[in-house]
Amino acid sequence: MKISKIYRNSIISSMQNMYVFLFTIGIYFVYIPWNLDRLNITETDLGLWLFIFGIFNLLSNQITGRIIAPKIGAKNIIIIGTIILAICPLLLVSVNSYSMFMLVAFPFGIAVGFVFPTNQSLVSYIESKTNKIYTPLYQACTSAGSLVWCVTGGSCDKKRY
Repeated sequence: MKISKIYRNSIISSMQNMYVFLFTIGIYFVYIPWNLDRLNITETDLGLWLFIFGIFNLLSNQITGRIIAPKIGAKNIIIIGTIILAICPLLLVSVNSYSMFMLVAFPFGIAVGFVFPTNQSLVSYIESKTNKIYTPLYQACTSAGSLVWCVTGGSCDKKRY
């Protein structure tokens, strides 16, 4: 059975989105120690940042799945989330104060809450329409993005020392 072009393009874009998303986030993770030193932030403060991030991720995840995505569509949610995600790492390395660093957790959590569940919902929908299983391949793209950022980020970090 041949897959229609719209489903094929949707599944490819979901996989690319997760790969690029994890690659982008991962590159920032390499620079967390540098950013903590630069802003004189403790590991406890980073834990608070992650807590704020998690709360907004959870809230946006639930609101997106139940209210926003049905109204404006998965494609638009993924576009909005990806745009926000593209800006957040830049904000994290360019802020100059503790409070601004903490504020970046809000859009970052919201964006992740937009992208992750919407991508997974899209993959599940395509699986139901095509009677093919794409989730393992989708998860492989997620893992590949993580692997590439580890290698790339590690080589970038190695050059700093």
